[in-house]
Amino acid sequence: MKRILSIVIIAAFIMTGCAKTAAEIPSPAEVYTLISEEVELPEMVLLPQDLLSDYYGIEPEQYNEALSYTSRSTDIPDEIVIIKAASENDAKVILERLNTRLAFKEKSAANYFAETLVSIKNGIVRQDGLTVSLLVSGDIDKITAIYDKLK
Repeated sequence: MKRILSIVIIAAFIMTGCAKTAAEIPSPAEVYTLISEEVELPEMVLLPQDLLSDYYGIEPEQYNEALSYTSRSTDIPDEIVIIKAASENDAKVILERLNTRLAFKEKSAANYFAETLVSIKNGIVRQDGLTVSLLVSGDIDKITAIYDKLK
């Protein structure tokens, strides 16, 4: 009887999804809307999706939905990129590309805009399920808190 009960309990755990899976968050557009409603961002410009390949090396077949906003002013380093990958493998590639972008931004700022380096050094690249984000902002703590509430 104990053995049957043990098997039933194990099966219940498996069927209810107790296996660790990556949490999915809302669409990139919904996430950006939440950020823009709760965080005072500088004037941001939306990068056309057909330029994601040029800016980040991310091809259209690697994502289902994507958006990239950068500050209109070159003196402000804010950049918010939110991409929903097409697959787990694509998410890994996108994560690598956005980390490369953040490293490039940091290197560039060290040479030209030392006063903005703190915001860039505090920037993060994170993965939430298939959604990969590059977040650079003077209010990174608020943005991170928004993401944490979405899980």
